[in-house]
Amino acid sequence: VPMAEGQEALALWVFLGGVSAAMAQPTDYQLGPGDPVRIPGQFATEPGSDPCESGLTRLTLTPTGGQALFREAPGAVSQPGFSHDGRLLAYATLATNIVPTGSGGAVLRVDRSAGSVLRLSPDGTDALVSDRVALGADGKVAAFLLADAPTVESADTNRTADVYVRDLRTGTLRWVSRAPAGGAGIPETPDGCLHPALSAAGRFVAFASSFDNLAEGDTNRAFDVFVHDLERGVTELVSRAEDGRSAVVSSIRPALNADGRVIAFQSNAGDILSAPDPLFCLPGPGGPGFCIPTDDIFLRDRLTGVVELVSVALDGNPGNAPSFEPAIDASGRFVAFASIASN
Repeated sequence: VPMAEGQEALALWVFLGGVSAAMAQPTDYQLGPGDPVRIPGQFATEPGSDPCESGLTRLTLTPTGGQALFREAPGAVSQPGFSHDGRLLAYATLATNIVPTGSGGAVLRVDRSAGSVLRLSPDGTDALVSDRVALGADGKVAAFLLADAPTVESADTNRTADVYVRDLRTGTLRWVSRAPAGGAGIPETPDGCLHPALSAAGRFVAFASSFDNLAEGDTNRAFDVFVHDLERGVTELVSRAEDGRSAVVSSIRPALNADGRVIAFQSNAGDILSAPDPLFCLPGPGGPGFCIPTDDIFLRDRLTGVVELVSVALDGNPGNAPSFEPAIDASGRFVAFASIASN
């Protein structure tokens, strides 16, 4: 879960695994040491508490306090986003009894203090639950993915995931992942867009996309990381090679600092920096099998253009195995990430 400044205010877990699609209602398993948790839904704990022992609060509840019923599971709840103070949380869900959802997924915002639920995605749209929802610091701006939204934007005809931003301050819903001329993005993969992220004020929206007509220089026919400025209406290609063109292969999972100047992202492209990019090889019979470029974590200052390799080994070289899922603090100084590298 991406953490903003003041992350000590709330720790949040999402439990999705191990539920049969045939189950009409999730089953609560005992929460104890060594017991795998198998409850689809979202839970929050107060700081210092153990989520497997105490302080656990279910957030995916119906208005009457009952358990959510899912159209299918696992995969029925997205990765959530939350406000700076942890009071407001947003997620996409296939639950059928929290709010009316129609035939697709819905994006919901939960007010933990008031106990209320607000639907953010319009009726008649299908929100992707396989990805994440991002919230601005005050919880009044949300970025999420809609898989099919011609009822919202008649030009959104690519029938794949696009990024939309709901601003409750202005009452607007804006289509972000559109071409500069106003048309739909042209996808190079079935997924379209992934991994929306927001700056604190909600002005800048970062996302990964396989659309090849969002910004100049995108020629790699793969996923790239973009930042869209909602005030200026401009989309910037962030995952660029040193020569300014799009990196040779995919970049995904952006994370923005508070003012949107600094962005971290995951990429296995070897031309973002001139540093050598080692191969990560899966074991095969009698030796290495399938080998791919190693995923690394990069940090780009959008003002200066300076790019830094974050997932660096102790000797200064890139890690010897993939690193992924970056998160960044408000100042842009600290970056957290997961890695299976041994060096």
